Amino acid sequence: MKFWIIILPLVLSLFACNSKEKNNVVVFSGQIKNTSLDSVYVILNEREKGFALDFDGNFSDTIQLNDEGYKTFSIDREEYSLYLIPGDSLFFKTDLRKLEETFHFKGIGAERNNYLFEKDKLINEWFANESLFRLDADQYIQNIEDFTANLRKVMVDYHVDKSFEKIEARNLYFDEFNLLYTYRDSYAYFNPTKTQLPIDFLDFKRFDLDNDNDFKQFKSYRGIVTYFLDEKLNRGESPIDILKNIKSESIKYSFIRALIDDLDPSDEFSAITYQAIQTFCDHQPWLKEAKLIMDNRKK
Repeated sequence: MKFWIIILPLVLSLFACNSKEKNNVVVFSGQIKNTSLDSVYVILNEREKGFALDFDGNFSDTIQLNDEGYKTFSIDREEYSLYLIPGDSLFFKTDLRKLEETFHFKGIGAERNNYLFEKDKLINEWFANESLFRLDADQYIQNIEDFTANLRKVMVDYHVDKSFEKIEARNLYFDEFNLLYTYRDSYAYFNPTKTQLPIDFLDFKRFDLDNDNDFKQFKSYRGIVTYFLDEKLNRGESPIDILKNIKSESIKYSFIRALIDDLDPSDEFSAITYQAIQTFCDHQPWLKEAKLIMDNRKK
């Protein structure tokens, strides 16, 4: 009896560890016909997972995933939205000669990801309609509201589960702002003779722009935060002051990564940026990379 008293907690502990490990895995496999590619990729915020294709375009592997959220599926430089949850098991199939007609998921998580492909297609069609960007602001906003309402109907047609429906409703709220951002940046080009939009056309104050969980989960939210931080830089705010006020570790490191990518030793402003990187970054490979750029020795 004493033996089982001692060994049972150990067995339960091992079982719990194995269960946790399995629950943190997404199984992703599939077949891509008529391709000369050797790999496809899933972009997971700050890292990338490659899937090698065999001669017939088959692939199969797993993704270690601690948190669910919107990710990106990259096929030959074309990007498609995914929403992955630990425990998903997806099988993907398409024919690159007729991708839109054959792009399809099966398995656990298939419904939400098939919906997201349809959504991406509708958004691309939206952006292709140049007449929208010639509308007055009120008309454009009304079109956004109608478009979002249609996406909600499409989501119902794909029979996504209620928990994802709630998540996607929040994501659509972020998407609407991104559509407004595109309109603002395109407005002057399409409407050169009209009165330009007010400088405060985009109201960033409606969002909490330092939310670590939202940044990890929502790709559209990450876009909004990126726009907001870029605008701070464009207004001349010091990267040191910006980083000093960011509480979210995910946002901070994403911003640092962007600062490193934009370093230019011939630009005198980069000296301040480099100082900010040295002050707030403790990831040695990034610090080394930044130093090589500033020393003008990066290959």
